[in-house]
This record gives sequence, C-alpha cells and structure tokens, in this order.
Amino acid sequence: LQFKLSTVGPLILRASTTSRYEARDYQYGFEFYPRLWSRAYAFVEGAYSPQHRYLPETSWLAEVYQAVSSRWDLSLGYRRMNFTSRAVNILLGSVGYYFGRYIAFFRWYLTPDSEGDAFSWTLNLRRYFSDSSSLFAAYGRGSKPFHVVSIEDYSVVRSWVFFAGLDWTIR
Repeated sequence: LQFKLSTVGPLILRASTTSRYEARDYQYGFEFYPRLWSRAYAFVEGAYSPQHRYLPETSWLAEVYQAVSSRWDLSLGYRRMNFTSRAVNILLGSVGYYFGRYIAFFRWYLTPDSEGDAFSWTLNLRRYFSDSSSLFAAYGRGSKPFHVVSIEDYSVVRSWVFFAGLDWTIR
C-alpha cells in the first residue's frame, strides 16, 4: 500500500507471508523514500516478524542514493537483520548508469563475520515503462537477500543467483 507524501517522498506499507514445512511466518514492514538534498534521496526500510521462524524478528535498512551526473548515480547503505540465532550486519552499495528507459547497475554486499567477510554482488538491468512500472533481471554471485531465499537455500554457503521481476502500477 503506497502513500504519496508529496513534500517528503513515497511511503509504502507492506505485509507478506511464507509457508514452509506446514509452518507459516508473517512479516510487516514499511519502505520510505525521503528526498534529502539536491539530487539525493534515502531508502529506509523496517520490518517485524512476530513468529520469526524463517524471517528475522526485526530488520532495518538505511541507504543514501546520490546522482553524480545526468546518467550516473551511487549509493551506500547498511542493513541489520536480527534472527533468533544471531544478528547479521551488511554493508551495501551500488553504482548505476541510465541510458534511455534503462538503468544498468552493479550492487554489492559485504557481510563482516567472525569466520571471514562474505562478499556478494549482482549485475542488474531494469527497463522502465513509466515512473512506477518496470521489468528487471539480475545475475550475481554470493548470498541472496533474505526475502528471496527459501529454507532450502540456507544449506548452500555460496551460490550463483539469477532472478527477475515485474513492478507494475495498475492505477
């Protein structure tokens, strides 16, 4: 559910559910995209899972995007996921290039760990049909974001990943 807060930026409220091995998990959260300074905005996300069987009990993300020219932008951010067994901290960022109705971007994730740092990346291509409707595909190496993994993926330490999606505004 998206609210257009014209002076600040869009706010999205979301709810999701997953079912694994006859157990269900729910997650409630928000995404917020406030405007900051000239040609910059933030992506702020928070989520809560009451049962937290498969999803983190709480998680949050803060990332700042800055356009550095009419075609290039950069981002830097931090994600925290609080699972029952332990907390996970992720440093992340991206560099993107716009051409026509497309954006190509490289996204990286660094997860510091006592057993050694884990580095993951994806190459992404997105085609915009309007300001809010797009089609995307990504290919990468490493760990997938927790909201696109299944319980079976937890047994894989490092993997290649390909995913695609469609964001479309009806009205």
